[in-house]
Amino acid sequence: LDELIEIDAALRQLEAADPELAEIVEWHFFAGLSFVEIAAARGVTERTVRRHWDMARAFLLDAMPGLPDLADKTG
Repeated sequence: LDELIEIDAALRQLEAADPELAEIVEWHFFAGLSFVEIAAARGVTERTVRRHWDMARAFLLDAMPGLPDLADKTG
């Protein structure tokens, strides 16, 4: 339960800083959408989504250094 609260807090921090990055995390990590699917839904390239994912992941890892699952999920 503590870990879920920590994940939620870090995701809310990301959402406050950049709502688009937070949405990509939610769509990819929690909803299981691929980068290709997210790119199609957003009307951008897969490369753009991957770059945004990397930025979001770096933000969350900084906010939560003990979050290995997110660090390992790349696509």
